[in-house]
Formats: sequence, structure tokens, C-alpha cells
Amino acid sequence: QSSSTHCKNIYDDDINTLSAQDQVIEIRSVKENELPRVALQKLDLLVLSGSKNVCQRARIQGKLRVRNFEFGQSALTFVGSLEVEVEEKSFTVDSDKQQKRTRRRTRAVRRIHSWGAKKAIDGSNQRGDVNIIFSSVKDIIANLTEQHFHKPDIIDKRRKDYFVKEIMPHVPQLTSAENDVLEKMKNLQISLYKKSKRIRGTLHEGIDKFKWKDGEQFWAAFSVTIDKPAEEMLSEMLSFDTYKAAKEHELENGNLPRASKCHVDGTRSIYYSKGIKLKKPYDNRLFENWFVWKEFWSSSERRSFILAFVPLTAFSDKGIEGNGNNQNNLTLATTSGFHIFTGTAKHVCRWTRVQTANLNTRGLPDKIAEFLAKRELKEANRLQGAFRRNGKKVVREVREAIVKRMHQGIELTKDEEFVFEKLNELFEKEKEGWKRIDSPSAKVKMYMKYKKQKEDSSVIAMGKAETVIDSTAEEATAWCFEVNSRERTKKARSCQDDIRLVIRQNEERINEKLVAIVRKLPFPLNKREFVSKLIWKNNEDKTMSLAVWPSEETIDYGKTIRKKVRGTIKAIYTFENLTKVGKVPQCKVELLQLVDTGGYLPKSAIDSNMSNFLGTIVELQKSLNQDVEIDKTEESAVLNIIKTYSNQYTDEEEKQLNSGMDMYKKCKKSIDFTELKSDDRRVRMKLVKLDGEKQAVGVSTTVVDASVDECAAFWYCNFYSRARENSLSHHGIKKLKVKKINPHSLYYLTERDLGVIGLRTRESRVKLIWSKENKDEFIIDALDTHDLDRELPLNRNHVFAHAHSSIVFQKVGISGGIEQTRATLTSKVDLGGIITKQMIDKAASKFLNLSEFHRRFEKSRTIDINNQKYTIERILKLKEAINTQVDEHFINPEGAKKMSASSSIAQIWMKAEKGGKGWGKNTVTVMAGLEQVAAFFWDVSSRANSSAAWGVMRSINKIVNDYELMIKTREKIESKKSILERHFLSMMKMQRSHKNRVRVT
Repeated sequence: QSSSTHCKNIYDDDINTLSAQDQVIEIRSVKENELPRVALQKLDLLVLSGSKNVCQRARIQGKLRVRNFEFGQSALTFVGSLEVEVEEKSFTVDSDKQQKRTRRRTRAVRRIHSWGAKKAIDGSNQRGDVNIIFSSVKDIIANLTEQHFHKPDIIDKRRKDYFVKEIMPHVPQLTSAENDVLEKMKNLQISLYKKSKRIRGTLHEGIDKFKWKDGEQFWAAFSVTIDKPAEEMLSEMLSFDTYKAAKEHELENGNLPRASKCHVDGTRSIYYSKGIKLKKPYDNRLFENWFVWKEFWSSSERRSFILAFVPLTAFSDKGIEGNGNNQNNLTLATTSGFHIFTGTAKHVCRWTRVQTANLNTRGLPDKIAEFLAKRELKEANRLQGAFRRNGKKVVREVREAIVKRMHQGIELTKDEEFVFEKLNELFEKEKEGWKRIDSPSAKVKMYMKYKKQKEDSSVIAMGKAETVIDSTAEEATAWCFEVNSRERTKKARSCQDDIRLVIRQNEERINEKLVAIVRKLPFPLNKREFVSKLIWKNNEDKTMSLAVWPSEETIDYGKTIRKKVRGTIKAIYTFENLTKVGKVPQCKVELLQLVDTGGYLPKSAIDSNMSNFLGTIVELQKSLNQDVEIDKTEESAVLNIIKTYSNQYTDEEEKQLNSGMDMYKKCKKSIDFTELKSDDRRVRMKLVKLDGEKQAVGVSTTVVDASVDECAAFWYCNFYSRARENSLSHHGIKKLKVKKINPHSLYYLTERDLGVIGLRTRESRVKLIWSKENKDEFIIDALDTHDLDRELPLNRNHVFAHAHSSIVFQKVGISGGIEQTRATLTSKVDLGGIITKQMIDKAASKFLNLSEFHRRFEKSRTIDINNQKYTIERILKLKEAINTQVDEHFINPEGAKKMSASSSIAQIWMKAEKGGKGWGKNTVTVMAGLEQVAAFFWDVSSRANSSAAWGVMRSINKIVNDYELMIKTREKIESKKSILERHFLSMMKMQRSHKNRVRVT
């Protein structure tokens, strides 16, 4: 794989010339009588099985040297001699069954050095062939090294890393000839943007592919984003001497020649020749090229590399010649072009390639040449897929690179300043007259208005959107600027944007981008095309602005888009940093937008589509939201208040808290209740009938793996959390408003759809108060109120729902090192109007469900592991005891039958007896330690055991001692007509009958 000069120095020097790190292994043949008997027997069988009873043998004498080579490899050199013998043997068997041999020998000797091709010295005209033995020796060594030490991918990576880390920083200066090549590529780059046409059918590939014809030459080009740094892509293109390249060449082109030479005449140039196999009737081709590269900074101020390649014949006058690899008399072909790698982020680059090829074939049809050019463009698809990384990480890296550039600031051009001046002048006059419209997101406020045009008195629509984003102003600006990110492109294709395309230009600026969007509108309206410039800038007041300005550029989509109407959008985004919430940055975003859809569009169509035109803000808010972090921050703040808050409540608040606690205590004592079916076995629900009350009170109870304060903080914050806002539709809430009163109370107003046709919306207004009764008890009470009726009058079309709910948290203890809290929710709701019992039961199950609450703090695995460790410690202290009566139970009785098990690791034996009795045994191999398995069965009240079988609940009724328990088992058997419940009491004992045997009975 290395250069010929290097290989010659490695392999052709004297075997006796050794360095301190070289190793030499001496190899010699042994005599036949020195072989063990087993080896002799195998040799005889080999001879007998040979064709025509002829066995070719050889003696070998020499040395094998192992020397350090480049990139962590080792070079093996063998020097010695081979002596070949051909034996013809016949065998007879006497009475003692001894084999007798007759032998005839011929000899041939060969001196070998390395793996050079030398003729054999044949001492006779017999059939001894030393070349066969020589090949066998080579194959043995090659197979041995390839099987145990071959690591082509690792070596290839080392080669590429060496180029990036060692060669690129110390590359020689460009020569005049190399500069000439690179300068000529500028004109070719201009042709790409002026003469090229997009290839049909490639618009949605995510890769820009082009073609054009210049005279008799066909040119092909592509531009693609690769998830790899620019310098590594340059190394990838120049890695001609890798194992992977050699293997691919062999698969595609067989044994056609391939050679490369680096640093030609001490320059940075690379010579590369390659034979290409073509289908009949065309002859194979040989390409000989000269490669040269340099680093530069693009017009968009990004680090870039250009790699140019031209035919070697173009530089024959400069003393550069090939290696004479055209020994197969291949037809000489030529190719030229360039690669440009522009870094867009730390591990992302934009790869542009332009190339043409001349196969030196007369009368080659244009369609065939065009077909070959398109086929070469598939290389972009292959490498894009080969280096593709996690899309979210790539988007984040690109965004961070843009934000870094924003912090440095940029000076605007006159044209860019003109755009911002015009937009500010346009929207400065439009501060009044905005009308609120429906928004797809409750977090985004949207407005619109109509503006008359002075020229023709036509009316165009203007829109405005406002929201708060969980990011910095720079990050939000970068998100809006990157309209072609993977995240947004994928979203656009699934929505109304038929086409979303970023137009590449020869001269680009880091803060400017040309974008074309073709948007579908409802039938029978035509599609609308919007071509706009996006420009960002830093403002003096430390805010960010992003301008959208129409462009008159004609866009090549690679296809004809019928019934397309050109529209215009003028917009300006303003991003202002706000105070952080905990560690989460915040910024305010305002979008002012003027949309001229072109042609005729009904006012109703504009009204219905305005929210879609403003939808970028909704996408921005969803993409950068950090709801979980915000909720955790608020929860931590409330938790700190709970721990340090001194009770300061008004008489009215005390009265409400007392009524909530009284309802809880009455429900706890009441025996007049009806159990409700719960889908979660850790949550028990019931309807309690209290004396003197018309309505039943719903009660729900569960145990939570958290402290009392943690439970209270989460429950209180959940009423106004981001998670609750995002799940309003799941709870049937159409509208939600929360107004905080003080640190321990708030107003909670909802409008709820019951999901039944004909029933009006229920409006609920409650006042929420929390109080810490003592360190082990906490109450949160919610009671309907009319305190806000004047400020926010009730809707006459709604039905007011009365509600009184309270949740009490009480400390249970500690299990497995985790605090346990019992949460009891009591709720009494009067939905008003005529409501059926089925609807009440359904609503009760929904309101009383505490499953999501206890799952929020789920620590079952941690608890079980900690309890199991304690049980294992006790088992290790258990002393041996003999109980033969128990051991007899494990012996299969007469008549027991083996049953087929669903698992291959289980063996089941059963025997049915009279009177409904039976015997059974199940033997299973478990991949765990003895004490760990015993502890699992002993901890009957563990979370794992309690959730193993639905309908069966076990609990410890009494602890006799560390190794004896009284177990209570409750089993539910449900049928269509009734539910049968059985209770069992049993004693459970643990004994150790042997050091490797523990019994649980």
C-alpha cells in the first residue's frame, strides 16, 4: 500500500541488518522420524487420499524477520531456501497390520528472498515443482497474518488522520504550476452558477445536482452537506492508498492498474492513475491525473479547501510524467474538475464537486455521455449516507457555529442596510389596528390586519406573532435563519410547503441567504412561489433582527411547476433576551409580516391561511422549548418555599383548609363506599357516601416514592406547569387561566368539554391553597370561588361546575432507603345540568386517577435492590439445618408426568390426585447467585413480586423472626357475573440445608 521506494527499503535490505526493535524467527524442517506418532498417521492418511497416490513435499530452511512499519503495522520478510521432493508410495499390510512404504524421490531447490518472483532451479526433469511450494508458503504466512492481525479500517483511519494532523500543517508552498491549475478553476466555478441546469428528479434528494454542456464537453456537478469536517473530507478524497480503495478498485475493475505518488518533486501535488473497466464493446480506459489542493477562506468567511485535478498530459511540458502503468495497452482517457469543501460547523461541511470526462471515443452519443455523468453524481448520495450522523446533533452544531459568528458581529453592506431601513419604515406606521386571531399554539399570540396599497387601492394582509422562547436571542435567530436544516425540511415536506430550497450563489455572505418556497393552497387556488432574501444583524440595543425581503431571481427547480403564482413576503423578526428562568435562557420574539400572495385570493382564504404564514414562530417555540427544565426549576423554587415558609393564612383561607381536612377525615372513617375499578394496582379508588350529602365523594389513594414536601411541590406546580399546558386537550380542557395570589395560593380557571354531544361547556373556577400541617402531613385544597366574577365575567353559554377537592400527603416511612408518602385525593364535583350515572363514574375515574402522579417518582427498582441487599446479608448468616421431611417433597412421586414447558430452561412435573388435590414441581436455571434468587422469593412484598401476577396480592401479616413470616395472600377471580375474592394465611420459613442450598417453604 505504500510508495514503491519505501517498500523496496523495507523488503530488499539484508536480513542480517537488524535494528533494536526487529525480531527474527528461525525456521527449519524436521526429519520424518522426529515427528510424533499422531503426525505420522495424519501424514499417511494425507498420502493415501492424494490424487494418483502422489504427495508433493518440501524442506524449508530460512529466517522470518518482523520489523516495525508505518501506521502501527509490521513488515514480514522471509529469506531462505526450499527443497522439493515428490514421493510415489505404495502400501501393503502384513499380518501385524504394519504399513510398508516404497519411495521414489526427485529434487528441486529454490532460493527465495522476500516474496520476489525468481525461477526455480530444477535438478532433474521429474515432477517436482518448487513454485507450488513457494506459493503455499506465501499463502500460509498471508492467511496467518490476515486471520489474526488484519485491521484495514483502523490502518485506513490512521492514514487519513496522519494526513490531517501531520501533512496539512507542514505542506510545501504552492508552485507556479499548481497556482495556474487552481486559478483556472475560478472560471469553472463561475460556470457552475451561470450555465448549470438542475437535473430533473433530484429536487427532493437533499443534494443539488446540475449538468451543462460547454462546446463538446459535458459537465456534471453536485453540492451536498456532509456530516464530516472539511479537512477530513479532503483527506478522504486524497486517500488513494487505503485498503478500502484497493478493495473497491478490485471489485469494480478487476486487475486493471492503479498507482499513486505523493509529493511529486517535493511539491504538495499527487499523481494518481487508475484503470477503468467499461462494458463491451468499449475498451477499458486509463485515467492519469495530477491533483493539487490549497486552503482558503470563502466569501461567507468559512474555512474552505479546494482540490483540483487535471489530466497529466496537460503538464508534460513541466517535467511531470506518469509511472508507465499502461502496460495493458488501455485507451487513455482524461478527466478534470475540482472539489470544494466548506466548513459550516465543527463536524459539518458543504461539498461541491464539478467534473467532466473525455473517454476518447469518437461518435459517443450525447445521451450516453449525459448518462455517464449522472452516474458519477451518485457518489454524493453514497458518501452522504456513509457519514450521516444523528440529525439533532448536526443541527445543533450548525446552529452553534452561526451563534458564534453572531457574537463577533458583522458589518452590513449598503444593500442590506437598505432592506432594514425599508422594513422599519413599513412597520413603524402599523402599531395600531391589530385583531387577535386563533393560534395553533396557546403559547403564541397571533394578530392580523389589512393594509391598502396606494398604487391600485388593493388590500394586502399583515400579520403579527409574539411568544417567549427558551433560548438566547442569537440561538433563536440562527434557528430561523437555517431554513434548510434537516428538522425544518422534514417538517415542511409533511406540511404545506411543496418545495423549500436554498439557492447557492458564487458570492455568499455569512449573514445572507436566498430561499425559494413553493406553498400549496387549498383547491382550487394555485400554488404560491415566494423567493426571498434572509439577512440577520446585531442591533445596538443587544437585540437581534432577521429580515425577509423579496427577490426577483428566477429559480431553476429542475422541473416545470404548473399553475404557480409569484408572491412576496416582507417581514422582520426581532429577538430580545430576557431574564433566565433558573439556568434556562429566555428571549422574546416578535414577527411582523406583510404577505402579498399575488393574483386574486379571497379574503376568507387569506384569513384562514394567515396562521400558517406566521407558523414559523410556532415551529420555533416547539423546537427550542425546554419544558422539562422549566418545570423542574419552578418545582425546586416551590419546594424551597415549602421548607422555609411560615404559615400566614387569612381566616377565609383557614376555613377552606379546615373544610378540606374534614372531608378527608370523614371519608377515611366512612364504611359506606363502593370500590371503583382501577387500571393501576397501586392506586385504589372508591365512591364514599357521606351522611347528609347528596353527592358521593370520590377517594383515591396511592403510595409515592418521595418525601411529603416533594409530593406537595410537584402537585401544586402541576396546575400551571408547561406539561399541563401541553396536555390540555388530553384532559378535555379548552381554555386555561392561572392567576397567582401569594406563595401559597392561586386561582385556577378552566373551560372543559365533557366530550358528549349536546352538553354545554363546563366552566370551573377554584381557589387553590396549600398548607403544611406538620412535618409529616401536608394538604392542598381546591374550592370553587366567585372572587374573579367582576374581573372575568362568566360566559352565559357555559354551565358553572362546582368542585371541592383536597389531597393529603402523609409520611409512611422508609422502604429500601427511599422515603414513602401516602397520597389521598378526595374530590366532590357537581357538573351541573342533567348528567347520567355512567358519565359521573367515567368522570370520577378520570379525576381520581393518581397513576401518572406516582409514576413520576417511581423508584421500585432501587427499593427492591436495597431491600434485597439486606435480605442477602441475613441469608449469609443463616446456619445449616437438616430437614429430611422437606427434602422428600422434591422427589417425584409415582405417576408424575413431565409437562411441555413454554421455556426450554424449565422442567415441569405434575400429578393430579383425587379431591381436587395435586402435586407439581418446576425446575428452572436462573442466571443469578444463590442468595440473590433466595432473596427474591423471600421478599414477597417487593415491587417486582407484587406486579408479577395481576389479581394476586401478597403482604406480610406478621414477622415471627428473621427467617419466619406469616404471609397474607389475596386473590381476585373475576368473571362476567361477579368478582370472587379469596384470602389465604400461610407460614413462610427459610432454611439452609447445605452451603450451596437454601430452602424457602
